[in-house]
Amino acid sequence: MLEQCKQRVRKAGFTVTEVLLASSIMSLLAAGCLTLYIMFQRAWRAAQVHMEADRQATLAVSRMLYGMGGRKGLRSAGHNSLALQSLAGGWNLTYVSYGNQTNRVEFRSAPGTLELQPGALQLATNVADASVSQAVDRVFIRVRVGITEGRFTATNEVQTAVRLRN
Repeated sequence: MLEQCKQRVRKAGFTVTEVLLASSIMSLLAAGCLTLYIMFQRAWRAAQVHMEADRQATLAVSRMLYGMGGRKGLRSAGHNSLALQSLAGGWNLTYVSYGNQTNRVEFRSAPGTLELQPGALQLATNVADASVSQAVDRVFIRVRVGITEGRFTATNEVQTAVRLRN
């Protein structure tokens, strides 16, 4: 009878070695999954920062071209109405659009902003650099946005040429 009880005990459970082996395998799997999760979270965050830099740069150029808040953009400017003024740490671009609306785009490198005046409408923030150059019938615009969030840094540059109206 004692022998039958010993056999039942052995068949009813796992040995310590089996339990340790199974728990170590599960721990390795959990550690691997956690490592993959952290890696994908970092990659996702880096992609988000890059997308935000792209969005802000594109939005800045779009607002300069088409205007915002009832103010007209460079697409409506006449070619003899442009006045580009270089300043210490930035520039001003003044133009008159159809309907005799006078607007001014201001870039200030110290705060890193582009503004549309009058009204101090903020075209973009996080602007690392911006430049405007003028040809006979065109304006060339370049805006570079730089974003740093924690350990992730992204920059994006958008440039375009605008053909001015007669």
